[in-house]
Amino acid sequence: MSTHLLVFFLIIATRAQEIHRGVGNNTWHLAFLDQCVLSPTTTGRGVTIYIVDSGCDIAHNEFQDADIKSYNLEGPDFKGKIPDSLGSGTHMASLIAGRNLGVAKSARVSCIRAYNDTGKSTESDLLRGIDKALALHAARADPAVLVMTSQPDAKIEVTKWLCFAEDLNAIVIRDTCISPVRWYDEPKSVPYCAANLSDCKNNINRWLLKAHDAGLRVITSAGNNAGDACSYSPSRIPFGLKFGALDSTGSIWSRSNTGPCVDFYAPGVNVTGAWNTGADDYRSDRAKTSTAAALGAAVVARLLEDRPEATTEDLREQLRAASKPEAAGKEKIRALKIPCLPTPNPSPSPSPPPAESCSAGSVGLILGRAAVVALGDSWVSGFKAKGLV
Repeated sequence: MSTHLLVFFLIIATRAQEIHRGVGNNTWHLAFLDQCVLSPTTTGRGVTIYIVDSGCDIAHNEFQDADIKSYNLEGPDFKGKIPDSLGSGTHMASLIAGRNLGVAKSARVSCIRAYNDTGKSTESDLLRGIDKALALHAARADPAVLVMTSQPDAKIEVTKWLCFAEDLNAIVIRDTCISPVRWYDEPKSVPYCAANLSDCKNNINRWLLKAHDAGLRVITSAGNNAGDACSYSPSRIPFGLKFGALDSTGSIWSRSNTGPCVDFYAPGVNVTGAWNTGADDYRSDRAKTSTAAALGAAVVARLLEDRPEATTEDLREQLRAASKPEAAGKEKIRALKIPCLPTPNPSPSPSPPPAESCSAGSVGLILGRAAVVALGDSWVSGFKAKGLV
């Protein structure tokens, strides 16, 4: 057998292992994400999730019952009108609203293809993808989530800045800015940018801040660099929820970024999701923090159905209170040992639920190390007094 023929068969065999027909039995993420923290009746209804990624193959069987649309950017590199140029967007959407795999099956999903016909993307494409989400959100004005995967800091030399004049009544262009700084016509962002110049010099960070100011709950992946998430954008932004990846044993994936900028960890390794190669094709071998971010977005959508007015900080606190304490690999994660919390403003009940009511799986989001430290012992003591720990 020739070398070329052997390589051909090896490629075919590898592909057969990666992509399979039908969902299969590997749905461990659903068991891991015990929905004890969520109302059993919530499905994400009334909430929109925008995925700025590679688009979605909405003709896939997994989306037969889903409220899902896919949008292409305009331009010469997007003429092919390909539903999904990589597969990752379809995979993420199926974990959010898929009929078999989705955690928030009634959420509206809008997939924005920011990767061109050849599967490549530029910073400009990603920024235009965020702008598309903002335009759609302005027309709908419903509770919404924006999901974006982490990108390394762009090495862009900024030569001019958009600044406030000294009297704060005019905008001027200068070589440097003296705070307060204004990067675009969105006054709420001035205090943040004034105090975080390095973050606001990053274009993706600034556009996500614009989305945050418009009322979108921003969720990003921690990144797949096996490094400190605080060294990458947008995983270091303080105004979003950032997710690292776990494997099925509850250990942090070896390539997941970690550190104090990661808020939570969720399933991200060998999670079955729909794939873009056929209407009944699925892939179970991916390892990405974007998978964890998609599942985090689905959980947030279900919380927003109950609390449509909840801010990102409200959601962060609710997820912190519900996160399962666990050691994950080498990372020393401290988390609260609270088996199950009621939703905010619960109806009075004669007695608290027994602690063992959530023993099977508990809550499948693991709390980032720094988040717990910030809460302090008094917060824990308050829950002890209420009989919740």
